[in-house]
Amino acid sequence: MRGEDPTEAKAAAAMAASGSRRGVLPDIDEINSTLRKDSERRKTATEVAASRAATEQSGGFGRGFLTVVLLAAGLVALYVVAPRLAEAVPALAPALEAYVEAVNGARFWLDAQLKALTGE
Repeated sequence: MRGEDPTEAKAAAAMAASGSRRGVLPDIDEINSTLRKDSERRKTATEVAASRAATEQSGGFGRGFLTVVLLAAGLVALYVVAPRLAEAVPALAPALEAYVEAVNGARFWLDAQLKALTGE
């Protein structure tokens, strides 16, 4: 009984006599919070902020890749519809013709490089 407050001891004795052990036993929520696994425990504000920052940064590659794929698809579509577009809008004909010639030159260069690589 050393170090105990006499009023607390009397209150505990009164509760024990009345059959209520609520004040004597530890709080169940306190026990449960110490028994949680690391994956189940609640995150602190710092951990939540770090998680959000990591999520925002991780989408950069996907966005960049999608942008390049969409740009390439647009350029291919322009190459395919260039003759019809030049007929529909004659003012664009010289620019579209130059674009088609540049793409064809790149295609021929790539073909020559692949033939040299494979030895054909």
